[in-house]
This record gives sequence, C-alpha cells and structure tokens, in this order.
Amino acid sequence: MGGSMVTEDRGAPGVALLTADRFHLGGEATAASWAGARLHAVHEGRSLGQAVLPGATPQPAPLRFRIPLAEPAPAEGTELALAVEAEGGLQVLARRRIATRLAGAIDRCSESLVRGWAANLACPDLPLTVEIWLDGSPVGTAPAQRRRSDLERIGKELAGTGFLFKFPRPLQLPPGQASEVTVRVQGTNIALAHSPWVLSHRFAELPVLGS
Repeated sequence: MGGSMVTEDRGAPGVALLTADRFHLGGEATAASWAGARLHAVHEGRSLGQAVLPGATPQPAPLRFRIPLAEPAPAEGTELALAVEAEGGLQVLARRRIATRLAGAIDRCSESLVRGWAANLACPDLPLTVEIWLDGSPVGTAPAQRRRSDLERIGKELAGTGFLFKFPRPLQLPPGQASEVTVRVQGTNIALAHSPWVLSHRFAELPVLGS
C-alpha cells in the first residue's frame, strides 16, 4: 500500500506504541474494538511492514503487536508511524521516534570460521542477520538464531541469538601479515564488540629458541 492515502487520527484511544527501532514497531491495543485490525508501520507515507491484531479473547487482555520492517528503516531519531487500514487508505494512530538497542560480540574467529552473537534487546526473539567483512570487503552473512547454553546463562531471552559463519575456503594468510574481520548488524553500520578481530601468522620464520 505504498501509494495509499495517509491521514492523521489524533483521537485513537486504546492503542499505544511501546517500541520503535530499525527492525520493528511494537505496542499494544487495550480496546477490544481493535481486534482483527490490520496495522502498518509507515514512514513518509509508505508502508514498511504490516501485521494483523489477533481476535478478541473471552478474557479481555491487551492485544500485543509487533510489525517487522520488510524494508530498511530510516535513520535513528526519525519517526515511524503506526497506521490502520481504513476506507480510502491508511489512518495514522500514533508516532514514535526510532531508538535501536543492539548487543553482541565476536567470541571466536579463525582462518576457518567466525562465531558470536547479536541481539535486538527490544525483541531478542526476532533474529538479526550479521554481515562478515574481511579487510573492508563483505564476504557473507549469517542469521543470529543459533541456540547456545552459554548465552542462556547470561539471559534466557538471549539463548537463541548465536551465529556461526564458515568461510567457503580457509583463509590463507601470508606469514608476517594480518587481516581484519569485522562483523556488522545487517541494515546498519553497527559493528559487534571485538571488531575488528585481527588474524595473523605472526612469524615469517620459525622462532627458534636458544638454550
């Protein structure tokens, strides 16, 4: 619905936006009248993603929603709008500025593989994708959705945020030279902790030791 008419509705009781970042828009509807509504995340008149609220339940409870963004989100600090499909187009219900909170690190890197974790702290169950860069050039991507018991000990919500990337062929590093591996969260310029990770064969010749 990228070309639909977008109108403002400043009187939208029962709907609250709780989170907005580069990957999703989330909140809750407390009025049963919103059950089954189709909601959109909108920026500059264009829908970047949509979701349908669940139907009403016998026991009234807040209807939580999360709209993953299918397109790259705008920059930090800009506004995303929550809109509902209405006759003639989209009707904006609320707005919230983008504030992304990510965490993650490389915890192992060799000539064969890169291992680590990456999470969106607002919704760690929505997997991120990471990009692996070697000496300033991209070499591949990996989904951060591997389960790891060590991450679960940090926090249960982080248990499934690990990633493992294997180079197509093990790197052949010239003796005495170094290469840098950087891991970034896809869709951002945010690098994980321990980036860049320096790989090197430190010695061009064997360090023979004397007595």
